[in-house]
Amino acid sequence: SGYASATSLDWTKPLSEQLSPVQIGNIDIIIACDCVWLVSMLDGLLDTVASVFEAKKVSKKDDEDSKGNCDDVSFLMSFQRRDTNEGDKSTSFTTVERVLSSVEARGWRFDCLAWKPVLVEGVDNFKENKEVFIFEIIPL
Repeated sequence: SGYASATSLDWTKPLSEQLSPVQIGNIDIIIACDCVWLVSMLDGLLDTVASVFEAKKVSKKDDEDSKGNCDDVSFLMSFQRRDTNEGDKSTSFTTVERVLSSVEARGWRFDCLAWKPVLVEGVDNFKENKEVFIFEIIPL
Protein backbone atom coordinates (compact mmCIF):
# COMPACT_ATOMS: atom_id res chain seq x y z
CA SER A 1 0.00 0.00 0.00
CA GLY A 2 1.14 3.55 -0.56
CA TYR A 3 0.33 7.16 -0.08
CA ALA A 4 0.11 10.01 -2.57
CA SER A 5 -0.51 13.69 -2.21
CA ALA A 6 -0.17 16.68 -4.53
CA THR A 7 0.11 20.41 -4.02
CA SER A 8 0.93 23.43 -6.13
CA LEU A 9 3.81 25.72 -5.23
CA ASP A 10 4.18 29.44 -5.77
CA TRP A 11 7.67 29.97 -7.20
CA THR A 12 7.79 33.51 -5.82
CA LYS A 13 7.42 32.45 -2.18
CA PRO A 14 9.89 30.59 0.04
CA LEU A 15 9.29 26.87 0.27
CA SER A 16 9.18 27.04 4.08
CA GLU A 17 6.08 29.27 3.87
CA GLN A 18 4.25 26.67 1.78
CA LEU A 19 5.23 23.27 3.14
CA SER A 20 6.13 21.90 6.56
CA PRO A 21 9.48 20.13 7.10
CA VAL A 22 7.58 16.81 7.26
CA GLN A 23 5.88 17.50 3.93
CA ILE A 24 9.20 18.43 2.33
CA GLY A 25 10.83 15.30 3.75
CA ASN A 26 8.12 13.15 2.17
CA ILE A 27 8.57 14.50 -1.36
CA ASP A 28 9.56 11.76 -3.79
CA ILE A 29 8.79 13.44 -7.09
CA ILE A 30 8.18 16.93 -8.44
CA ILE A 31 6.14 17.24 -11.63
CA ALA A 32 5.96 20.37 -13.77
CA CYS A 33 4.03 20.32 -17.05
CA ASP A 34 4.64 22.93 -19.72
CA CYS A 35 5.08 25.79 -17.28
CA VAL A 36 8.29 27.58 -18.33
CA TRP A 37 7.51 28.72 -21.86
CA LEU A 38 8.72 32.26 -21.16
CA VAL A 39 12.38 32.97 -20.34
CA SER A 40 11.35 34.81 -17.15
CA MET A 41 9.72 31.65 -15.72
CA LEU A 42 12.66 29.24 -15.81
CA ASP A 43 14.78 30.51 -12.92
CA GLY A 44 11.80 30.72 -10.55
CA LEU A 45 10.89 27.10 -11.22
CA LEU A 46 14.47 25.86 -10.90
CA ASP A 47 15.01 27.90 -7.70
CA THR A 48 11.94 26.27 -6.14
CA VAL A 49 13.12 22.80 -7.18
CA ALA A 50 16.58 23.62 -5.78
CA SER A 51 14.92 24.54 -2.48
CA VAL A 52 13.27 21.12 -2.35
CA PHE A 53 16.53 19.34 -3.21
CA GLU A 54 18.43 21.32 -0.54
CA ALA A 55 15.73 20.85 2.11
CA LYS A 56 15.83 17.10 1.49
CA LYS A 57 19.61 17.12 2.05
CA VAL A 58 19.22 19.07 5.30
CA SER A 59 16.40 16.84 6.58
CA LYS A 60 18.53 13.78 5.89
CA LYS A 61 21.48 15.24 7.82
CA ASP A 62 19.22 16.25 10.73
CA ASP A 63 17.51 12.87 10.97
CA GLU A 64 19.59 9.88 9.95
CA ASP A 65 16.54 7.62 10.38
CA SER A 66 14.58 9.67 7.86
CA LYS A 67 14.04 8.12 4.46
CA GLY A 68 14.35 11.53 2.85
CA ASN A 69 17.50 12.51 1.06
CA CYS A 70 18.35 14.42 -2.04
CA ASP A 71 19.02 11.20 -3.94
CA ASP A 72 15.47 9.91 -3.60
CA VAL A 73 13.67 12.84 -5.20
CA SER A 74 13.42 13.46 -8.91
CA PHE A 75 11.94 16.23 -10.98
CA LEU A 76 9.89 15.38 -14.08
CA MET A 77 9.33 18.27 -16.44
CA SER A 78 7.43 18.35 -19.71
CA PHE A 79 8.42 21.13 -22.04
CA GLN A 80 6.88 22.24 -25.32
CA ARG A 81 9.32 23.89 -27.68
CA ARG A 82 7.99 27.29 -28.79
CA ASP A 83 11.15 28.80 -30.26
CA THR A 84 10.78 27.22 -33.71
CA ASN A 85 11.01 30.54 -35.57
CA GLU A 86 13.88 32.06 -33.57
CA GLY A 87 15.74 28.90 -32.62
CA ASP A 88 18.04 28.89 -29.61
CA LYS A 89 18.48 32.69 -29.90
CA SER A 90 14.93 33.42 -28.75
CA THR A 91 14.80 36.14 -26.12
CA SER A 92 11.10 35.63 -25.33
CA PHE A 93 10.61 31.89 -25.24
CA THR A 94 12.55 29.42 -23.14
CA THR A 95 14.57 27.17 -25.42
CA VAL A 96 15.52 23.53 -24.97
CA GLU A 97 19.17 24.61 -24.85
CA ARG A 98 18.40 27.18 -22.13
CA VAL A 99 16.57 24.58 -20.01
CA LEU A 100 19.38 22.06 -20.31
CA SER A 101 22.20 24.55 -19.74
CA SER A 102 20.40 25.96 -16.68
CA VAL A 103 20.02 22.45 -15.26
CA GLU A 104 23.69 21.65 -15.89
CA ALA A 105 24.79 24.99 -14.38
CA ARG A 106 23.18 23.90 -11.11
CA GLY A 107 25.18 20.68 -11.15
CA TRP A 108 22.15 18.51 -11.85
CA ARG A 109 21.83 15.59 -14.26
CA PHE A 110 19.08 15.26 -16.83
CA ASP A 111 17.73 12.50 -19.02
CA CYS A 112 15.33 13.01 -21.91
CA LEU A 113 12.71 10.35 -21.22
CA ALA A 114 10.56 11.17 -24.25
CA TRP A 115 10.37 13.42 -27.28
CA LYS A 116 7.41 13.70 -29.59
CA PRO A 117 6.38 16.00 -32.43
CA VAL A 118 2.84 17.33 -31.99
CA LEU A 119 0.48 19.29 -34.20
CA VAL A 120 -0.97 22.33 -32.44
CA GLU A 121 -4.27 23.45 -33.92
CA GLY A 122 -6.03 26.73 -33.21
CA VAL A 123 -8.69 29.05 -34.53
CA ASP A 124 -8.99 29.97 -38.21
CA ASN A 125 -7.33 26.72 -39.32
CA PHE A 126 -4.12 27.62 -37.52
CA LYS A 127 -1.76 24.64 -37.45
CA GLU A 128 1.83 24.47 -36.32
CA ASN A 129 4.22 21.61 -35.63
CA LYS A 130 5.84 21.67 -32.19
CA GLU A 131 7.98 19.34 -30.12
CA VAL A 132 7.26 18.11 -26.60
CA PHE A 133 10.00 16.75 -24.34
CA ILE A 134 9.85 15.00 -20.97
CA PHE A 135 12.98 15.40 -18.88
CA GLU A 136 13.92 13.75 -15.61
CA ILE A 137 16.16 16.05 -13.59
CA ILE A 138 18.12 14.71 -10.63
CA PRO A 139 20.54 16.50 -8.29
CA LEU A 140 24.05 15.13 -8.05
